[in-house]
Amino acid sequence: MEILAYEPIDFLRPLVLLGVAVTLLIICFPTLIHGLIRRSGYKRLADGLQTYALKSSIRIELIVAAAAGALAIVCTIAAANGYFASMNRLEANIALKYQPTSLDLGYWNGSWGTASLVLPDGTSFSDVVVEVHEAGEPFIEEIWYHERKQGNE
Repeated sequence: MEILAYEPIDFLRPLVLLGVAVTLLIICFPTLIHGLIRRSGYKRLADGLQTYALKSSIRIELIVAAAAGALAIVCTIAAANGYFASMNRLEANIALKYQPTSLDLGYWNGSWGTASLVLPDGTSFSDVVVEVHEAGEPFIEEIWYHERKQGNE
């Protein structure tokens, strides 16, 4: 049995980053709305009531909202980058293990993905489940059964 070097696949980190981005957006929007409401109220105050502490507090609130929004964008970009990099690595690992003549990846749902492929012997598999084992090794149960059946004939 030859040992192949598979590229590492990590779909968990992009999912966590997406969760962080959503959490930051949940912080960003209410804080931004509250800060804008406070700023408009500050402008309507009489001159004696417009204190530096109040103005500073509103500014800090708006800066926190902007920072949370910017971090949410960064996390979303990093999550998308990680997801597509993992999909490319998964495609490369499937090509390394099964040498398909045609390969079309579907989606990844968190614990398994789907793929449609044609093996060199002409056998076609449509929307088969792809699992990732240790060290990034892809495993497609339908192909495993197909290889076992061919070995018994």
